[in-house]
Amino acid sequence: MWQSIAVIAFMTTGQQAVAPLEFLNIRAPMGIYGANRPDSKKYHPGDNFILAFDINGLKIDAIGQAFYSLAGELFNKDGKSIIKTAPKETPAFNPLGGSRLPAYAAVPISLEMPAGTYTYKLILTDLTDKRTAMLTQSFEVLPKSLGFVLWHMTYENNFPAPPVGVPGQEFILRFCVTGFEADAQTRKPNLSFTVRILDEAGVPTLSKPFSGEAKDIPEEFKDIFPISVPIRPNRPGRFTIQVSVTDNLTRTKTTIKQETPFLVLEPK
Repeated sequence: MWQSIAVIAFMTTGQQAVAPLEFLNIRAPMGIYGANRPDSKKYHPGDNFILAFDINGLKIDAIGQAFYSLAGELFNKDGKSIIKTAPKETPAFNPLGGSRLPAYAAVPISLEMPAGTYTYKLILTDLTDKRTAMLTQSFEVLPKSLGFVLWHMTYENNFPAPPVGVPGQEFILRFCVTGFEADAQTRKPNLSFTVRILDEAGVPTLSKPFSGEAKDIPEEFKDIFPISVPIRPNRPGRFTIQVSVTDNLTRTKTTIKQETPFLVLEPK
C-alpha cells in the first residue's frame, strides 16, 4: 500500500556493517495514536495529513538515547513545493531497549487547499552518524463536500489518546464536520448527528443512540463545525464507536458515517 520508500544506508569503514536506517509500520492514523483511516489516500479540506511510523536503525547509546531530525516537504500536482518544514533536532529515549522508535509527521490541509493530488516527502537523519532515509507518500485532497475531518481521541485534559483504555477512564472523541450547506436566508446550517457504540458481536450497548443537532452555530464555525463526544468505559471488551451526520439542507439529506474501534482492557 505504501509506495516509494527509499532508504540510504552507509557502511562503516571497518568490517562491521551499520544496521540500515528505515521506516517501518507506516500508517495513516485518525489522530496521532488512533486507528488507521478507512481510506489513507483521500482527505477532505480542513483535515490533517498524518503519517505515523516506527524508525528502525537509529544509533542508540548505552542508556537508550538517540538523536534524529525529520524534514518534510509537500508538493502539489505540478511538483511545486507549497509547504516545507526545516529539520528539527529531536532527542529520543528507548527505555525498553530495542532498535525501534515510534514517531510521526503531520501536514495541515487548509479549507482553501485546491482539490488534487499532493506528494509528501520526509527525510530522516540520524544526527549521530548522519545516515539518512527518505519516505515519499502521495494523497488526494477531495473537492469540498460533506465529510469528517480532524477525527481523534483525547483524554479529559485534551492530550492525545489511543483508542485503548481501562474501565473508569475519561476519553473524548473529537472530530469536525465540513462541507455542509447553509440556509440561503439565515446562512445557518442544519445538521443532525447520532453516536452509537457496538459490542464485539455488533450489538448496540444501549437501546437508544446519543443524538444531537447543530443549527444556530457561531460565525467562527460556519465552515467547520467541531463535535465532542465524552466516553467513559464501564466494562472491558472490544467495541466500535459509530458516528453518522446528516446535512438536512441538501436535496437528498446527505448522510456520512464513520467508525473507530475502542478496546477496554481489564487491569490485572
